[in-house]
Amino acid sequence: MDKQADSQVENEWKLADIEYNGYSNNDIIKFLSQLQNQTHDYFEAKRLLISAIRLVKKKGLTTKKKMTGGYVKDYVDTWIANGLTSVDEMLEFENKRSERSNDSQGESKVLKPTSDQIQKQNEKLAKQLGYNTVEEMGKASWNLLVELRNTRPERMANKPKTGLTATGHQALIRR
Repeated sequence: MDKQADSQVENEWKLADIEYNGYSNNDIIKFLSQLQNQTHDYFEAKRLLISAIRLVKKKGLTTKKKMTGGYVKDYVDTWIANGLTSVDEMLEFENKRSERSNDSQGESKVLKPTSDQIQKQNEKLAKQLGYNTVEEMGKASWNLLVELRNTRPERMANKPKTGLTATGHQALIRR
């Protein structure tokens, strides 16, 4: 491989809106070299690198600002670490990876309680606290909060007389 990066890969790099700076040529050569060592085929390595660049563009990782080749490097490193040697293997790997990602997102939806589950939980709590219905429990809680709000000034005025701190400990009284 020569010191000049492949022009097709350079064009893909620029089309993906990846910043092309003084290091980009070296990055492309390095990625191609790493992939070629893995695949033992220059054209397959080139196809893999172009696929990585297109995946970065497809996933929208360049929309907020121009980026460096770091995202491409992540794909290349992942594929090398997983021993991928062809574009077909890479496509299968990425499809499985996206399926796993979708599965894990689905699991978090299962953990969210439904309104029916919340209603049953509230009914159980109302019975444990001695109320016949959830509405009775809510009304009693509301009345308690109103009572506390109405008596707050009186309770706050009495606090210094008790000689206790807010946490209930004996206050130091200086004379």
